[in-house]
Amino acid sequence: MLKMITTTAIATLTTTAVFAGNPFTYGDGTDSFTGYAVEVVNAHGTVVLVHDWNGLSQHEVTRAEELGRMGYNVLAVDLYGSMVPEGATITEDQARAFYADHDLVLARLAAAVEASQSLGYNWSWTPEPTILAGYCMGGKAVIDLALSGWGEQANVQGFISFDGLPIEAAFNATEPPAAPMLIYQGTGDERTAFEQLAASVEHLEMIEADFQFAWISGAGNGYGVIDSPNYSGQSDLRSWRGLEDFLLAAVR
Repeated sequence: MLKMITTTAIATLTTTAVFAGNPFTYGDGTDSFTGYAVEVVNAHGTVVLVHDWNGLSQHEVTRAEELGRMGYNVLAVDLYGSMVPEGATITEDQARAFYADHDLVLARLAAAVEASQSLGYNWSWTPEPTILAGYCMGGKAVIDLALSGWGEQANVQGFISFDGLPIEAAFNATEPPAAPMLIYQGTGDERTAFEQLAASVEHLEMIEADFQFAWISGAGNGYGVIDSPNYSGQSDLRSWRGLEDFLLAAVR
């Protein structure tokens, strides 16, 4: 599902050239999806970006192009496919029911990661490292994928979550993820009790996960989603700077 998106070609930048940002169609063997891809010459790596409950929107497109300017290939995924036809909308309750089907969500994320390997204009045969990042429900899905034990076979080098806690799947995990995690959470998120967040973090410690966790003071649910009523430019900038540092470390 691709909605309210303006396709943009990006000019040559300081260290890399982003050839274009365009809708990108891929499949998982049972359904077809239309995401948004940005492709770079000799990219540092590939970021697979997972949307919030409302689906792929201008927010993810903007983030994809920002990451392209930084020198990364990006696939902003569409998890819904034919479930939400073009021009249609999804309710939050429908989205929650969808995300509750962990096996389906993880299978679609895995298909997106596989599709992302075709992006870019890299003159080397060496596979590029892949990093997964997501916002809100997308952030929760990214951490679920990390805790499922999946990732090593796809050369995934990192998992990033904005506002994705608490993580119910954490309590079923007994082994650490295959790659480091970066987790940001706003203290002003009224949907989640501190006790739930603390329990998630404690479990990650117990399984010896390699993770960085940071509170963003006063930030509400969706603080980093550009079209959210809770969007906070200052909080967004703080966590985005952390993402930049994490990406650089992950692709070295």
